[in-house]
Amino acid sequence: MKSFAFTLRLLGALITVPALRLVRGRRRPSWSLREELAWTMARLYVQSGTRYGVSWMRTLEPRLAARSPLVKLVCFTPVELAGVTASWCEPLAEEESPSTVLYLHGGAYVMGSVELYREIIARLVLDARCRVLGVDYRLGPETPFPGAHDDCFEVYRALLESGVDPRRLAVVGDSAGGSLALATLCRARDASLPMPAAAVLFSPWVDPGADDGSLSANEDDDVIGRPFLQMGIDGYMDGQDL
Repeated sequence: MKSFAFTLRLLGALITVPALRLVRGRRRPSWSLREELAWTMARLYVQSGTRYGVSWMRTLEPRLAARSPLVKLVCFTPVELAGVTASWCEPLAEEESPSTVLYLHGGAYVMGSVELYREIIARLVLDARCRVLGVDYRLGPETPFPGAHDDCFEVYRALLESGVDPRRLAVVGDSAGGSLALATLCRARDASLPMPAAAVLFSPWVDPGADDGSLSANEDDDVIGRPFLQMGIDGYMDGQDL
């Protein structure tokens, strides 16, 4: 029933967004119709998830996983490092990749997966000419803090122990994954482990309380708002002090 209601809302968006563009113009000057529709559908998904819960969002993840042609140009190989499930992504061409990216996906600590991020990971492999290790760290609320943090740090340590050159290693993450990337680097520093050559953070969630001013200032335009972030952090922290 929940998925049916969500589908109806999506169909409504497909009708109303083009109509609104005719009346008020583009929501943002640079947005094409396709981009505005994508923004609208993503925002509806997050808002519905806040209403229906994490379990409902997870049931839709397989349908949301990109079926981009780019995915066919790379090879995903499941592995386990330090007891953590992960996947290597490398180009199909028989060429050695001198650089490595450790990718930590987003999802408010309670959802997301390498499968959901296949297109983004494939783009990194092809555009940066590297190999990428995507980590399926444990999620809340089943595994509360510090489960995800421990997994990401242990995978980083395992990469170094396997012989990956830190001078050719980058740690990349988005949203909660960006926060996990920062936490991983802090723990690596404190453990006197070699630091990577670079870190790249896409919209990192660096304010765990989700009460920073930018959330209010961009409330009308952000795909992910405070209610969803609060749901995620509550599930992951399980009452622990932020």
